[in-house]
Amino acid sequence: LFIRQDWLDKLGLQVPETDEEAFEIMKAFSDKDPDGNGKADTFGANLSGAGGGWVDTMFQNVSWVINDGSLVRDWERAEAAASYKKRMFEEGLVDKDYLTDNVGKKSEQDFLQGKTGIYGATGNVHLIYTQYQTFKSNNPDARLTVIAVPRSKYGQFSPGFNAPIQMSGVVNAKAASPEGVIQLVDFLSSASTVKTMKYGLEGVHYKMENGKEVTLDKDKYDKEISWLGDFRMVGSQHLINEFTKYLEDLDQSKPLDKDVYDMMKKAYSLYISKDQPIPAITMDGYMPGLPADMLFIANNVNQPVTDLWNKAIVSGKGYTVEQAAADAKSLWKKSDGEKLEKWYADWYTANKDSWVFTKDLYDMKF
Repeated sequence: LFIRQDWLDKLGLQVPETDEEAFEIMKAFSDKDPDGNGKADTFGANLSGAGGGWVDTMFQNVSWVINDGSLVRDWERAEAAASYKKRMFEEGLVDKDYLTDNVGKKSEQDFLQGKTGIYGATGNVHLIYTQYQTFKSNNPDARLTVIAVPRSKYGQFSPGFNAPIQMSGVVNAKAASPEGVIQLVDFLSSASTVKTMKYGLEGVHYKMENGKEVTLDKDKYDKEISWLGDFRMVGSQHLINEFTKYLEDLDQSKPLDKDVYDMMKKAYSLYISKDQPIPAITMDGYMPGLPADMLFIANNVNQPVTDLWNKAIVSGKGYTVEQAAADAKSLWKKSDGEKLEKWYADWYTANKDSWVFTKDLYDMKF
């Protein structure tokens, strides 16, 4: 989550720590002409695209929560998040057309053009670097900093991160040579293969200097090695940590690279923290697979419920968040949502002592 530090300084404001502080800062960014062009053309924040989910993160709006030792469907947090977004919308702090900006391209361009004060971004360091390069080209005097997602009455949480344990591939059950498959897995996961697919060949693509691999020719590396990431997927991050390697590739003697390095180090320290965990009970990829009948219910009800919240956000007094909450609960019940609730509750009771939950993720050694 980025914020315009230069706008904060200009307006005499501090980095927001709470949801209400964030709201007041977004209002100032929107109303007080922080770019000094005499026009009312700046946004407090973005709400579209994947990065626009920062408000849901702030309010722990994740659908399923643990309450009194049971896994339950949450409505309170969803209503709180929708109420906050409605205030943002009605105060003109966000793009009025944010709901049509499905993948966030419009909000990304607004940010890169220097029109957004708080911006939730997604992607790896390489993508952030490219975006920041464009941002600085358009706004050479601007300064960004990374901030923690502000806390709400539900706690303080962080954006999601890549799963430390995940499925990297599958084997065809009818493979003619299972032994050959495992030999390929052994090869792809070996330290030497992972290193070669990351750094290339010693003397050709890199040299060893003070115990580190130093790229000899960046253009040659980009052309022949940089795109081999998929070949390293079976290899463990304990061999070569991709995040660390991205940072090592930055030339900190260059101001742009130094900025990205500092911001990404700060992001890591803020977001990979037991004190500010991800808001969900576990990562999306670790949620249980639903049987066909439960999946049918979920697929049929989740989007219509989301549509009701969105309708409330953009409808002013014509359709309130309270009305949306009542309609959402009614729709949920009519769509057999209570059956889905029971399924999740029973699953949690049966698996709470053996499943990988959020606390377990932070007990692992990153």
